[in-house]
Amino acid sequence: MADLPGNLDLILSDFAYIDGFLPTVADLVALNIVKEQDLEGKNHLKRWHKHIKTFSQNDRNKFSRVVSSDFAKYLLDSYPIVHTMSPKETTTEVLNDLPQLVLSELDANSQGFNSIHMAAKLSIDHQKLVGVIKSLLAQEGVISAEDVTNKHLELSSEGRDLTINGSHEFNVYEAIGENGLLQADVMKLPFGKVGMNKAMAAGWIMIDKSTGKVVCIIYYYA
Repeated sequence: MADLPGNLDLILSDFAYIDGFLPTVADLVALNIVKEQDLEGKNHLKRWHKHIKTFSQNDRNKFSRVVSSDFAKYLLDSYPIVHTMSPKETTTEVLNDLPQLVLSELDANSQGFNSIHMAAKLSIDHQKLVGVIKSLLAQEGVISAEDVTNKHLELSSEGRDLTINGSHEFNVYEAIGENGLLQADVMKLPFGKVGMNKAMAAGWIMIDKSTGKVVCIIYYYA
């Protein structure tokens, strides 16, 4: 990679460590690569470099050997390691070291962090991280925190189904087709009742009282 220090500085402008919020062996690989002259003019890289060097050898031996980012994987592919822990081992390690991870993140990033983002990056339950933060808050003068409300929209299970299979009224319209379909048969469809009501309200279909069929208006008057 042509400008490794520059890429590192860019990544570390958003994260405390190369792979995010958790120190990994990718940090140790980079530590061996980065030279003092590479730190010039790169404040994020300089901050990270200073922080990583504070870890004892015993602490470094505990760094996670599992990484998720493409850049961290690139470093490990270029400098292979002997053993890689399973995701289960990594999760257990993260939960055991969570208080220290919180403190290390705050030490490395004076601006603080968003607990939701950190929990997602570590692939742990957000409430477990909140519990650790509250425990640290109970120790006067250790950390400070503030509640932040995050709002986001996501599809419900029905919404995901509609995205994949189309709306209920569309499916009714498709099921009826050119020949129509008995109302009783339409009502047997999973989406029948809701779909028929919406399709009728939209003016797509009607009930032919002479046959008892639900028909598509575009075909009925053709």
